[in-house]
Amino acid sequence: MNNIIKKSQVSHNSGNKTRGGLLTLISKTTVNQIIECISDLIKKCIASQIVEAGMFSVELDTTQDVAVKDQCAIVIRYVNSNGIHEKLIAVVNCIDSSGKGIFKLLSNVLTNNNLKIEYCIANATDGAASMQGIYNGFSKWLSDESPGNVHVWCYSHILNLVLSDITRLDVWSKATRSDVKHRKLQLIGETRWWAKEEALSKIFDSIKSTDGLYIELLISLYEIETSEHFSIEIRSKAKNFKESMLKYSTLLTAFMYLRIYKITSPLSKYLQTNGMDLHKSQQLVNIAHKELQHIQRDVKGLKKQVDAFIINANNKLESFIDENEEELDITIETELPKLRLRKKKSF
Repeated sequence: MNNIIKKSQVSHNSGNKTRGGLLTLISKTTVNQIIECISDLIKKCIASQIVEAGMFSVELDTTQDVAVKDQCAIVIRYVNSNGIHEKLIAVVNCIDSSGKGIFKLLSNVLTNNNLKIEYCIANATDGAASMQGIYNGFSKWLSDESPGNVHVWCYSHILNLVLSDITRLDVWSKATRSDVKHRKLQLIGETRWWAKEEALSKIFDSIKSTDGLYIELLISLYEIETSEHFSIEIRSKAKNFKESMLKYSTLLTAFMYLRIYKITSPLSKYLQTNGMDLHKSQQLVNIAHKELQHIQRDVKGLKKQVDAFIINANNKLESFIDENEEELDITIETELPKLRLRKKKSF
C-alpha cells in the first residue's frame, strides 16, 4: 500500500514538472509574440509619420555582435509638424557587406515597412569604400534608385578619425620635444631624389649618428603599439613598422641608400638648374659613376658606419630610459641573423 502511495506521489510530481515546463514554454512563446506585435505597431506608427513627411534620410552602420555576425542598424530621419525625428526602424543581420549588398538590405527593410526608396533624399554613413565608393559603393546604388540623393560622411566618424590623428601627432610631439627643428617628417616624393634623401636623413642622419630622429620614431611607435587609445589595426601596424626598423638589414639598406643619395642628389639638382653646362654635366656624371663604383665595393666601410650608428642609438635610448624612468621593449639588432644551412638528404 505504501509503495502504491509513493508511486502515485512520484507520478503526480512528474506531472507537475511536465505541466510547469509546458506552461513555461507557452509563456515564453506568448511573450515573444507580444513583443513582435508591439514592434510591428511601433514600426507602422513610425512608417505612417514618414509617409506623411513625404521625404526622409537614412543613417546606417554595421557592427559585430557576440556571435561574430554583422548586424546593421538602420535609422530614419524625417521632419513633420512636430519637429525633427530620428527613429530606429530595424536591426538586421548583414550577410553581404558590399555596397550593393547593403543597398539591397535597406531596400528590403523599406519595402517591408511600406516605404518607397525614391523618397530617400540623403544618407549618412562612415567613410568605408563599400559605403561611399563612386562605382560600387552603397551611395552609388542608392543614387541610381533615388536621383539627387545626397551622401553625408558621418561627422561622428570624422571626429573620431581627427582625434585619433591628433593623438598620434601628440605622441610624436612628445617624443621630439627636444628637437623642434626636425619635428616634422619629410614627405616622400614620387619623382624627386632630393625628397627621398631628405626623408631618409630625417631618421638616419648621415653626418652625425645622433642627429636623426631614429630613436624618437621607435619610441613613438612603441607608445602607439602599447596604448589602448588606438585601434587594433593601428597598433598592429605600429608594431610591424617598429620591428622592421629594428632589423640590422633595414639599417644596412638605409645607410647604403644614404651613400648613394650623397652622390646622386647633387648631380640631380644640377641637372635641373637653368642654363646648365653640358660639358660640366658630363664631368659630374663621370665623377658620380666612379664614386658609385667605389662605394659598391666598400662593404666593410658600410658595416662600420652602421655599427657606429647602433652604438650611438643604444646610448641615446638608455639615456631616454634613465631620464624618464620607463621600461621600453626595444632591442636593435647588432648583426644579420644567421641563416640555417639546409642539408639535402642523400638517398
